[in-house]
Amino acid sequence: MNKKFNLPEGFTVTFHAGFMNTPANSVESVKKAVEMNADVVEIDVTFRDDGTPVIVHASSAGKSGGVPLDEVLTVIAGHPTCRLNIDMKSVANIAAVDAAVKAKGLEGRAFYTGIGKGWVDAVKQNSTLPFYLNHSISFFESKSTRRLTALAEKVRSCGACGLNSNFRRVNGKVTGVFHNYGLPVSVWTCNEEKDMLRMLKTRPDNITTRRPDRLLDLLG
Repeated sequence: MNKKFNLPEGFTVTFHAGFMNTPANSVESVKKAVEMNADVVEIDVTFRDDGTPVIVHASSAGKSGGVPLDEVLTVIAGHPTCRLNIDMKSVANIAAVDAAVKAKGLEGRAFYTGIGKGWVDAVKQNSTLPFYLNHSISFFESKSTRRLTALAEKVRSCGACGLNSNFRRVNGKVTGVFHNYGLPVSVWTCNEEKDMLRMLKTRPDNITTRRPDRLLDLLG
């Protein structure tokens, strides 16, 4: 896989929530992903009014919305090669997510995305799980080594383990600067074959997609 496109060691494919028309943020979707031997499964996490962490694509889940996070963690725990991308839609009770992950023995296989700079302190104060800093590369950043260097320094100084960006303006300059800093670059959400081929040439560390079947076919 890596030799075909000269990808970084440890390159992964993340199965986006609702991949291949599975019900998004459902136990069914996660089970399908692990059956397909997914490297990483993405879920969206928020909280009910009582602080219970649930999976649903919303900033809050009211009194009873969403599927309890624990149900998905149980599925992942049964498949020791699969990692979990927890895309946070709120950090209101992130300590509960941290505790649930650790209770299932998944602290070495789970990480956060969806973390903008305004949420960094809450994550660092209430969880020990690694997190990627969400930041979509701008047009000007994509063209400027100076700007990208400043961004890489920002990502490293805030304690993030890497960058999570929309794929559209990620190029070889972006990945090159971040790799020089020892920081991985994860891109989302890349679904079309032409975009996948372009991304693979930029050498990211992860591609998140709703069409992992297409991407895996390209990887061979």
